[in-house]
Amino acid sequence: MKITEYRIYITETSTDKWKNVDFWAVEPDTLYCSKPCSDILPSTINRFRISTYVNNSYESKQSDETSICVPGDQLCHDWTEANIFPSTTYRFRISTCFDKLPESKQSDEQTYEVGGPPSDFTVTKEADSLKFRWSKPANLPMKITEYRIYITETSTDNWKNDDFWAVEPDTLYCSKPCSDILPSTINRFRISTYVNNSYESKQSDETSICVPGG
Repeated sequence: MKITEYRIYITETSTDKWKNVDFWAVEPDTLYCSKPCSDILPSTINRFRISTYVNNSYESKQSDETSICVPGDQLCHDWTEANIFPSTTYRFRISTCFDKLPESKQSDEQTYEVGGPPSDFTVTKEADSLKFRWSKPANLPMKITEYRIYITETSTDNWKNDDFWAVEPDTLYCSKPCSDILPSTINRFRISTYVNNSYESKQSDETSICVPGG
């Protein structure tokens, strides 16, 4: 019989619907063809079969299938500061949506932990002053408004959330006179980060000091 053309059929992995009227026709005097990747669905397993059309009348059975997945464009989405909060771990998955087709499966999960309070928070006594030092929080893609140092003494766990020392955001230390705390008492301190004039991180692990009385 005379080969009229070859016919390449396509479907994607989520369906077994092979459209018999939807194919790529290939000239009979060649044994290959080329198609742009834009002709198939990106980030999806596309499946192919081929048949032989003869005498302008009859079509053979379709072949066993072969498949390929062409990656889609690598896209980047900026997550703005308004979408996130300090001291929070976010979990992400991504899927692909096609026009008039089902949504793809979701990807494996990725996590991102947004930083919170400063680290390495310490207090020391130098002469008649208390010296507080800390390290800038890691993974904190937000504008720091201020640092907040909280204080309580050893006999209570009453950390007053509205009673703190505010420290400018462009410094990693501060100094306070010893007279600002209770003498002969273990004073305990925590620090937090206040960001975007709106949100406060968790408080840090505490540090403590006892300043002898007069």
